Amino acid sequence: MPSTRAWPWESRVPSVVEVGKFDLIGLVGHRFAGLIEQESGAADKKHTFAVNKNILKLRLVLQDMYEKPVAGAKCALLIDGQVYQLTTDSNGKLEQEIPLDAKQGTLTIRGDQTPFANDVIPIKIGHLDPVDEISGQVGRLNNLGYSAGPLEGSDEDAFESAVEEFQCDNNLTVDGICGPQTQSTLKQVHGC
Repeated sequence: MPSTRAWPWESRVPSVVEVGKFDLIGLVGHRFAGLIEQESGAADKKHTFAVNKNILKLRLVLQDMYEKPVAGAKCALLIDGQVYQLTTDSNGKLEQEIPLDAKQGTLTIRGDQTPFANDVIPIKIGHLDPVDEISGQVGRLNNLGYSAGPLEGSDEDAFESAVEEFQCDNNLTVDGICGPQTQSTLKQVHGC
């Protein structure tokens, strides 16, 4: 088994490198995951990393109606016929690698420890329009719990109210208009 060696960026980036797998965060602002080939040589030499496995990670955060994390909730994630048994962490987060071609699934919250026990939540994967389109703004606001109305159709009052609430929560000028500054913050808070 190859030995783990000191990497030149360890003192600058709080990353963990495991034999056979790597997860480098912060080197160029991106996250890479996959199998690696380790080459022998000094730390100042060029090293080749080959990503052999493309993965898609689904990350969900469960919050209650008071925007508090739902921690320790046992959940069943169904994606393409595969069931993943997961438990939310202390921040209410679930994370699971899923097939690259996955398009939809469901999340079932199990147990009586949450107000959402036995709720089944449909999940659409890769169905989010760009943030500069109204449907992309509505989708992101809904995902964040702001009740902006349906993606199809028009509920201008719900959308404007959701935008105002989002702007207020994120210290933006509250005008109910999802302009460039609000779009940028919405994309940042949503994560994409």
